Amino acid sequence: MDHTNPRGYLMFCCHQKLFTRKILIISFLTHDHVILKYTSYKSYLFYLIYSLPNHHLAP
Repeated sequence: MDHTNPRGYLMFCCHQKLFTRKILIISFLTHDHVILKYTSYKSYLFYLIYSLPNHHLAP
């Protein structure tokens, strides 16, 4: 098993007034993350995020 490129799922939540969906998508895509699911509840945003292998940090 290759431990140099960990993968995993995480849930991200933020307030709609603080972030926009476009900014979050750009931020996570540039950091090797892919947003799998987007939903909103009241004034909060929830993202299910999948972490990709971080190639530029791997030896």
